[in-house]
Parts: sequence; C-alpha cells; structure tokens
Amino acid sequence: MFKSKSPLSRKQLKKTIGKPKPADLNENSEVVKALLRKNSSALQNLIALRGWDVMPRDIKLVHAVHLGFHMDSQLLKENATKCLSSWDAISASVIDVKDRKTIFSKNPISVYKKAFFNLVGSSSGAIFTLESDADAKTMSEYYSSSETITYGEVAFVLDVSPSNIIGTFSHDVWFDNHVGIRKIPDELQSLPVNKGALANAIFKGIAKDNDKAKLPNGTYLEIRSYLDILEGQRREGAEHNEIIITGKEGVYIHPGRSPSKAITVKEILILPREEVQWKNGAPILNEDLQTALDAVKFHNPGVPVSII
Repeated sequence: MFKSKSPLSRKQLKKTIGKPKPADLNENSEVVKALLRKNSSALQNLIALRGWDVMPRDIKLVHAVHLGFHMDSQLLKENATKCLSSWDAISASVIDVKDRKTIFSKNPISVYKKAFFNLVGSSSGAIFTLESDADAKTMSEYYSSSETITYGEVAFVLDVSPSNIIGTFSHDVWFDNHVGIRKIPDELQSLPVNKGALANAIFKGIAKDNDKAKLPNGTYLEIRSYLDILEGQRREGAEHNEIIITGKEGVYIHPGRSPSKAITVKEILILPREEVQWKNGAPILNEDLQTALDAVKFHNPGVPVSII
C-alpha cells in the first residue's frame, strides 16, 4: 500500500501495527504530512474515517457470535469488554436495526410454511410470503419471525473510536481474527506464535481462505464510510459486511489519526434466527440461545440486553 519514498517506508509503517503510537507520529507532524501528500490511499482512508465519528442511533457496530459454530466462544464465558479489549483484531459488522423486518402471527409461522411447501413442492421458484398480523402482539401467546441482518444470534454492540478501525468491506472478507495466535485448549487465553503475522496479513490482505477473500486493493487497510458499506452490502446481497477493528488501546494505525482507544460493549442484542414463540410477553428461545442469553447476562452486569 505505502509505495512512495516518504519519510516512513512501507516496512517501517508495518512495524507500527500492533504497537503504541511512536512519539514523532502525531497528527501535525511533518512525517505524517509528508506521508499523506505522497500517498493517496492513506489520505482517502483518513477522510473516510471522519464519517465514523458520529453514527445515527439505529446504526450499530457489532461483533456477533454464531451459536451454530461458536457455542464455545470466549464471549460466552467472560466479560465481553474485557475479552474483546484483549484482541489485536476483531471482525465486526455495521448494521441498521431498521433492516431487521419482523412478522407476527397468532399461529405458528412454521405451520404456514409447511402447508405452503406441501402445496407447491420444493420448486426453487416458489416464494413464501406471510402478511404480518400486528394484532397478534396483543395476545397472551403469539409467534414472530425476523430477517437476518448480521452473522450471528448474539451481537455485542461496540463503543469504538474510528482510530480503532483497520478496514471496512461490504461483504465477508475472511479476515483471521487470531492470526499469529495459538489458542490454549480449555483455557481463556492464547499465546502469540508469530508477532509479525498480524501486520503482514493486514498489509498483504492474507485471509483465512484466499479463494474467498475479495480485496479490490489487495490490502485490509482500506476505509469507506458506513453508509457506503451498508449500501454496498444491500446491492451485493451479502448476508453481512465486515469491519475489522483493533481491541487494543494505544495502537497507531492510520497516519493523521490519534492512536486507538479503549473499546467497550455498551449493549447486547439477541437476534433469533428461528421462529420465536411468545407467552405473556416473554420469548421461548431454543436451548442454545437461552443458554447464551443467560451467560451474557451473568458475565456483563449493567449492560442492557435486548431481544429484537
């Protein structure tokens, strides 16, 4: 990415990833000014980051846990802020909660679906639609079904400085959150095995599966506004987008920005992927989701938890 003969070479810049901000790289230093003059990508990233300073209430940056793959996640075993603050890199997503459309019914929605498919068969051209019954919510028992808007059912809403953002993409780019790290089985800790692997992966765009990663500029160090990301995701029909951030405080990432700040989990969203039965205003969740809900409430006292 950094190819110009600026006061900082590409090799020098790579060394700053994952380390505290060097004293001579403050926002007004001649080093930074020279770098931005000679590198259009770094300047574009800096401009795009400014759009992340304030987001509307319905737009949230989340790290989600998919229980089908990560029922053993650390985030279900300890405080989420403490856990995520220890990660060098976190794969997150930006979501608009207004995109989570929900239908309500007095009767099980699965019954309608089963009857529909029994009628039309399993033709790929068959489309099932059911009009939402708003009056159902006034009953002591009703059912709901919602559209999926992010990767998993448990979403940790993050309070993050734009300085923590490494890259933004409108689809999943298969970034390895734990590159260069070896997990210790059955323990809530990890051991670094290659300290340079993270910076190398970021600059060179090295993914978990290079056949699936689609990086237009060949690097993870790329920033677009959250509106561009959401619009791109909708246009592409992607299930979720990917926003890569660092959980560590005091890390220099982008020339012209202050170092990364501490992150916190300010809210937890429970987003059932399956139909939910409600009785007397309380949801009846499947066993895995109920276990996860109980766990996050226990480990994150004081953090509001909502089922949407």
